[in-house]
Amino acid sequence: MGLKAVIKSLEDVEEAVRGLYVKGQDGRFFLDVDAVEGVALENVDGLRNTVKATRDERDALAIKTKAFDGIDPDKARDALKKVGEMDDWNPEKKNAEYIKRREIQMTEQFDGQRKQLKAEFDTQLSESETKSKQLFAQLSESMIVQESLKLLPAITDAPHLMLSHIKERTRLVPADNGTHSVEVINPVTGDMRYSTKPGASMTPMGLDELVGEIAVDPMFELIVKTQGASGGSGSTQSQSRITIPGGVKRVKSSDAKAMSENMEGIANGTVVVED
Repeated sequence: MGLKAVIKSLEDVEEAVRGLYVKGQDGRFFLDVDAVEGVALENVDGLRNTVKATRDERDALAIKTKAFDGIDPDKARDALKKVGEMDDWNPEKKNAEYIKRREIQMTEQFDGQRKQLKAEFDTQLSESETKSKQLFAQLSESMIVQESLKLLPAITDAPHLMLSHIKERTRLVPADNGTHSVEVINPVTGDMRYSTKPGASMTPMGLDELVGEIAVDPMFELIVKTQGASGGSGSTQSQSRITIPGGVKRVKSSDAKAMSENMEGIANGTVVVED
């Protein structure tokens, strides 16, 4: 009969072989055998228990993983990530962020539209202003010429030769009631001129008074009509007694006859004496 590998007490074996046993940690005695060519006497209970525990764990894991058959691991991880993001979902915060983004988008869109509309408006306004200036220039030209041609024929047979002189000294001004009037100005300063008639120093000069000045201007002497003579020395003399449109007469102080004939007018201011 062979020796037992494990005994509970040395009393279980003959005294002669008791020295072949060593006491283990669990209080039992194990036969002390040297390993030869890989063969040894070992306690395999622990190994056996470990193997059994490993098999049990494997079987339990197999049962758990069986429920995930056919599931793509990568997709599953992505899904779990999204689930994690949903755990942090804050409706109020998300709504506030969305509203802020929309406000920024709408502001940028509105600014773009506003700038475009402003550019279009500025272009139209510039074109309108240019057209308005052109129309006003045409109206000014037309009215000044029209009003001048009503007066100039009284002093000359060539009124168009005096138009440029009048245009330089007049301008068209709008009135509060929507009408326009011709204003006499200083061609150098552009200031409005006042009448030189006696007692009318605060009254704007009229176009008829400007025509009266032209009538006695030496520059136009050759084309201004004479009164009571036709040519020769009589023409020059009568030039000093021209009746100005508007009822005002101007006479030269060197013309004794004209001075004598217009004493009453000189006295009441209807006749103006010039040097």
